Amino acid sequence: MRIIGHRCSIAVLLCCTLAFVAFSFPAVGAKGPASAPAGKPAEPQTLSEDPLGRSTPYGTVIGFLLAANKADYELASNYLEGKQPAKRKAELARNLQVVLNRGLKIGPDDLSRAPEGRLDDGLGANVEKVGTATFGSESLDVVLRLTKTPGTAPI
Repeated sequence: MRIIGHRCSIAVLLCCTLAFVAFSFPAVGAKGPASAPAGKPAEPQTLSEDPLGRSTPYGTVIGFLLAANKADYELASNYLEGKQPAKRKAELARNLQVVLNRGLKIGPDDLSRAPEGRLDDGLGANVEKVGTATFGSESLDVVLRLTKTPGTAPI
């Protein structure tokens, strides 16, 4: 899952707070070793899991928030979809952090931990709406898109 955004005026950057969220969630993406114990045959080769934890909406949002709260906008930009230059993408990650921190109210139970997200939301199977950030009469839908690339696990 990758975060995509819609163009929005600068006013959206001035919304409520969500800074507590990154401290309310356990770390994502941490997995134990995948090798088989000695003497046991290895299981068939599967696609490796995304090291950034972007395999679920929960992992995508929390991973982005953890990176952004550490001001690691280069890492946070890996959660964004787009072909902008790295510097521009890092700037977009910083701007998105501001929007999320000031205008999006979500909790851990609002984010799906299933790779396919919530399928009963009326959106396409590859799209997951995380929420809407608002400030006054301005709003910005925060949407994740499932991305599948041959040879890699979906993110």
